[in-house]
Amino acid sequence: MRRLGLDIAVFVISFAFQVFSAYIPKVSVVELRQRNHCFPALTNSSKMTNSYLWRIVRDPPVYFFGTIHVPYTRVWDYIPENAKQAFRESDHAFFELDLTDVRTTHTLRRCQMLPRGENLSSVLPERMYKRLKNHLGYVEQMMPTWGVYDEGLFHAIAGNWERKRPVWVMLMVNTLNEADMKSRGIPVLDYYLTLEAKRMDKGVGAVEYVQEQCIPFNGLNVSQVLFLLNRTLWQQEALREGTVQNSFTTDDLIWHYNCGDLNSMIFSLDTAQIPSVLNSTMSQAEIALAQEIDRYFVNELIDKRNQNMASRIKEIVDSNKKESFFFAFGAGHFLGNNSVLDLLRAEGFVIENIPADVDLDSLTSNSISDTGQGPNEHRSTQQQWDTAERNSHFNELWVHIDEVESEKPVYVNEALQRITTTVPCNHNGAVSGLHNHPLGSSTFLLLLLSIVTAMLLAGTRST
Repeated sequence: MRRLGLDIAVFVISFAFQVFSAYIPKVSVVELRQRNHCFPALTNSSKMTNSYLWRIVRDPPVYFFGTIHVPYTRVWDYIPENAKQAFRESDHAFFELDLTDVRTTHTLRRCQMLPRGENLSSVLPERMYKRLKNHLGYVEQMMPTWGVYDEGLFHAIAGNWERKRPVWVMLMVNTLNEADMKSRGIPVLDYYLTLEAKRMDKGVGAVEYVQEQCIPFNGLNVSQVLFLLNRTLWQQEALREGTVQNSFTTDDLIWHYNCGDLNSMIFSLDTAQIPSVLNSTMSQAEIALAQEIDRYFVNELIDKRNQNMASRIKEIVDSNKKESFFFAFGAGHFLGNNSVLDLLRAEGFVIENIPADVDLDSLTSNSISDTGQGPNEHRSTQQQWDTAERNSHFNELWVHIDEVESEKPVYVNEALQRITTTVPCNHNGAVSGLHNHPLGSSTFLLLLLSIVTAMLLAGTRST
């Protein structure tokens, strides 16, 4: 019944959005970006046609699309038509994880929980525990003033919080705000694409193992964990008191994505989901600790995952030369040095960006430069995204997992036989794809957390 309730809710929202959109005159992405004041000093620049769509130059095509983990209705109109066409026409769609698979969400819930018999009150320092409890009480009291009157919503999100690991509680705290609460129930872009791929009867698969997104969080020690949770609570308390402001919000993130601003996809400290860890109140020792955590997560949750993704994509593509594919991951995996695209190019694949105004039907197996539609300047734009910027502070959060189901992602044969893959528990609780990426790990944790919440709500309402 939970599954049915969730499917019905998503169908109704998606159908309503599509019907509404049908009555709105179609406007090009370039015009929308002009109205959105993207690149105001460069109105006629090629940046106006920036795109998160790439392809391997071959026939049939293999596409890569960079997503963002926010409600899809906030970005759908700004996604170029050629990207939507690439998705519709591909035989198979692959994601980081198959977010519709019940085993994925089951493993995700397991990732959140403390070992049997433990509670947060016995894990956290007493003062930190009281601060956390007070903040959750404040949020529950404020929800009606935010226009959120669903009594079950708070409990679906925060219920049983005392049994959850500190990292999940931290991620939860960062989603308990007015903007995020109002958008609950609207599928995030990745999840929406997964549902659409299944509705279209595509082969749907995943390219990651549960362990690859969950286990790396085991690497932080107790002092690092307490440091991160303490900074999270400090940030929320300061926001409540009005002594600080978020300098980079979800709305800012969406604006950059909708503008195709490849050079600005740096989700560092001040994203909506991740608390600002580095600030003027920190000592030199705390700054050093934050930077140490950043380096660890860059290596474990970006670089290593990119390597694994690239090797599995190569296996899939090489083994199925007569099939077309659409790989949709957080956009951060396709940007910067040592990206998935860089690693695939090193294996000999010819990959190019497809600008927003390029006619997909004209490409066939020719490169864009051979079609007469203009030079492909976007690879250089991507390569100029400095590694130091891409790797800037991760404020990422960890999760300790005592027992993770050792399930492989079924990323080749089974998916091609139209069998949905069982994928890894998402990174553990995701917050924007590694904070750094809207697109990456951390946000993605938030994405999974949202899906689990939606399933719990659907189950509650169907009983």
